[in-house]
Amino acid sequence: MVALFKDLSAVWPSRWGGGMLVLLSLGLHGVVLSMPVTDRSPDAESLPEESHTATDVIDVVQLPATPEVATPEPEPEPMLAVAPTPAPPPQVSQPTAPPTPTQAPAPAAAPPTPEESEALAPAAPPEPTPQPSAPLTTAERLRTPSEYEYVNRNKSLTADNFRRFTFDVVPGWIEAVSQDLGPDVTPELGKEQSPLSIQYPLTTCLPDPPAEGLVGVIVNADGSLMQTPELLDSTNYPVLDDYALEQAAQQSFEPHTSSEPRAHWLPVKVIYDEANCTS
Repeated sequence: MVALFKDLSAVWPSRWGGGMLVLLSLGLHGVVLSMPVTDRSPDAESLPEESHTATDVIDVVQLPATPEVATPEPEPEPMLAVAPTPAPPPQVSQPTAPPTPTQAPAPAAAPPTPEESEALAPAAPPEPTPQPSAPLTTAERLRTPSEYEYVNRNKSLTADNFRRFTFDVVPGWIEAVSQDLGPDVTPELGKEQSPLSIQYPLTTCLPDPPAEGLVGVIVNADGSLMQTPELLDSTNYPVLDDYALEQAAQQSFEPHTSSEPRAHWLPVKVIYDEANCTS
């Protein structure tokens, strides 16, 4: 190759020699570089001597390619089991409360006058109404001094007018009873019965001693009462009269053979110790 270069340099004129040599030198270097490189380089002694005189040739040694080392892929990290998060409950919208109207502040009240203070004072609670007590029985009334109210009544039964009572008072009473019982019933005239005796239970003196009373009864044929007893003459004390009527209603009478009822009367005698009473 060097010899060829020398021959070419001899052929071309000297004026072209310098430039052409440069071009050729560059081309040859390219050819040399493109040639394969043998595993061992030639000894320096075996090279021809011309190489020392000519342009030095640069041997290019191609290094063997470094094998690529495979980079290990990173192992995937283990996945941790994560519990699923429960979905939040749906939010229920609350109804919006209507806005509270703003009230204007009330004007301050003027202090009450003394007259108004008295009028505004709380009234006293009403007194409880007393409950009516149960009425007293006739026996309880006999033992109550306030029950002995004196009532002056006209007496029909006295010692000096017994005949008048027998022929006037009793027939009038029987006629009045007949009207109540009906036109077909006329009680027969009976007789006087045993007197009703009443003991005065108190030691308090009465305004006037009790008088003798009289109670009339209408009796059926079997001895039973046909109607309630009736007061014919008073003792002048209603409480004693009422007690006498109750006692007469509890009496039993003798039966009779007549088909008509009979009218009897019972004297009322009150046992009253006027000498030993206290005022």
